[in-house]
Amino acid sequence: MENIFIKELINLFSEEKERIEYIEENLKGEFEKQLFNASINNLLDIYNPLRINNFSFAVRELIYYILEKQAPEEKVKECLWYESENERNKPTRRQKIYYLLHQNFPEEFIKSASKEIYKNYKEIESNLIDTLGQLSKFTHIREKVFNMPIEEQTKNIKETVHVLYKVFKNIDKTKTLKDKFIQDISIPIFNEFISKHFDELDTLATHYYIEDVYIEDFELIDDDDEHYFLKLEGSVSCCHQFGSDTDVRKDDGFIFSSSYPVEISITVDKNEPLNLEYFEIKDIHIDTKDY
Repeated sequence: MENIFIKELINLFSEEKERIEYIEENLKGEFEKQLFNASINNLLDIYNPLRINNFSFAVRELIYYILEKQAPEEKVKECLWYESENERNKPTRRQKIYYLLHQNFPEEFIKSASKEIYKNYKEIESNLIDTLGQLSKFTHIREKVFNMPIEEQTKNIKETVHVLYKVFKNIDKTKTLKDKFIQDISIPIFNEFISKHFDELDTLATHYYIEDVYIEDFELIDDDDEHYFLKLEGSVSCCHQFGSDTDVRKDDGFIFSSSYPVEISITVDKNEPLNLEYFEIKDIHIDTKDY
């Protein structure tokens, strides 16, 4: 029987190699990687009839740990979409899974921004909850889940690997969506900056001009019937000049560059949040206190 399992295990690792490697690459921190590797190593204990049980226990705890660290209760409760579903006002497992996949973006935002990601998310959410339930069955060792047939063991291992792979793929797709929005909005934001006058920069030197604006992140902070309100965070790079051009040429003036944190409040259309034809800047705050 051990020889049969070795053969099945070799086939499994061969088929799932890329998915297993992708999962490990997307785990955060050394502990998560070590725990994942330890769960896989449990399967190599070919003479131990509890190998699938030990694998299931370790993977279940890994998922719980990921939810604890990447979807902390206080962050979930701060989300625009969060509504308490119990008397203790604690986020449910489903809500924490949603936050893990999409953070503070409501379902309507994801659905409007990418129907593909939204469709996959609904399937992944259900699959992950089912997987946690299945893994829990193996941790409560009874005759039914002890030394199971090899075919059932490999089937459950594959299903678990596939679900984890899809979870991280969905997270990555949401990040790609977010990165593309930042990239797309950077040019119109820059054009808006160079067309405006900023007193907070003008008071720092005789002259200034905007060299670049870097958008590093954004979050959804509010909504109404027609709009989402976003806060963009980043920095603005400026060139400052003391004195006139003549002063600079005579070395009586000088030029230097500096960068300042910036927050930009914008609205986007609720039906087409990524369509930048409909975005509008509401406020720009440049922090020059460390000048």
